Amino acid sequence: MGISPSWSALFERRMVVWVWVPIVLISVLHYSSAGGPRWLWIHDVARRLYYLPIIGAAFVHGAKCSIPSAFVVIAVYLPHAFVGYPAMDPASGIEKFLEMLLYMVVASVTGILVDRERREKKKQAELAAQLASSLKEKERMADQLIRSGRLTALGELTAGIAHEIRNPLHAMRGTAEIVGDELPSSGDIHVMWERHMAEIDRLDRVLERFLAFARPSPPTLVALDPAMILRRTATLIEAQARRDHVRVELGRVEDGTRIEGDLDLLVQVCLAIGVNAIQFMKNREGERCLRLEGRRSADDDGWYVVRLANTGPPIPSAHLERIFDPFFTTRNAGSGLGLAIAARIVDMHGGRLAAMNVGEPPHPLFEVGLPILRPGSHRS
Repeated sequence: MGISPSWSALFERRMVVWVWVPIVLISVLHYSSAGGPRWLWIHDVARRLYYLPIIGAAFVHGAKCSIPSAFVVIAVYLPHAFVGYPAMDPASGIEKFLEMLLYMVVASVTGILVDRERREKKKQAELAAQLASSLKEKERMADQLIRSGRLTALGELTAGIAHEIRNPLHAMRGTAEIVGDELPSSGDIHVMWERHMAEIDRLDRVLERFLAFARPSPPTLVALDPAMILRRTATLIEAQARRDHVRVELGRVEDGTRIEGDLDLLVQVCLAIGVNAIQFMKNREGERCLRLEGRRSADDDGWYVVRLANTGPPIPSAHLERIFDPFFTTRNAGSGLGLAIAARIVDMHGGRLAAMNVGEPPHPLFEVGLPILRPGSHRS
């Protein structure tokens, strides 16, 4: 049961206040009382008062302190009970012996009950924490399933629309090229034709982005060290970051973990998040830093977490729930597909993607959680 006392527990402040000082005061009262049958009631009261510090010790630290306190009470009371120093308790010997035996019984019972209650309370707290964690995980999975279903349905709709637009767009480009051969090589008409061709090319690029969202390439899953994702991302994004005066910082990266994933697609996820962060930081005053980190989850729950933090402005709370929705963007030149495609890629890897604000002052943090590959396991 772990009831062996420790000196630090026996002499901490609460024990001194609630146990040792009362024992001393009760003993002074008991020893200073006169003997004889006339004063028997005072001794009876004093003997019963010893139960209070014993019970107090049980509530402070359970049996590991209540039982030693009972031994101390017996040791203190013994000379007054049977030796007669300085005066003898006038009660009968059997009564005094039973009283001391009862000290031990009360100390043991109250201490054990308090210990059991505290163990049960701790068990209930751990169970509540597990239930809260399970509920949070179920809510996360439900949100992820809803988002995945929404993205899939929207992807199918987008693919159909893009296909219907693409065929006539290619036909328009073909006829425009034929017409271009008949136009003069200079002049206002030729300038208008060039603008027409440029708009067709722009629409074609937009359609390519829509199709990339609607029908992402299936991942080629291989066992890999997720630290490679961070190092490659840092290398690829360095040039753009330098051009926009943003510092890329590769923080703590834990090597040796294995996940099952597509390196190119996972790098694409981190690039989408990193480029988005750089675009929001490039016109910001003060420090501009994109920090990349990667390690096992602090809870060691089978996840490797890639963290991308930046010193840009915090994400408005109203945007946090929509930031991975297709076509949601706060930039005039944005398509709103970069983070949506990143979310689909993470979903295809069985992972999780979250955005939040952390720190003081708050700044954005994106976390990509990827399931760690267990020894001997392989996803088909």
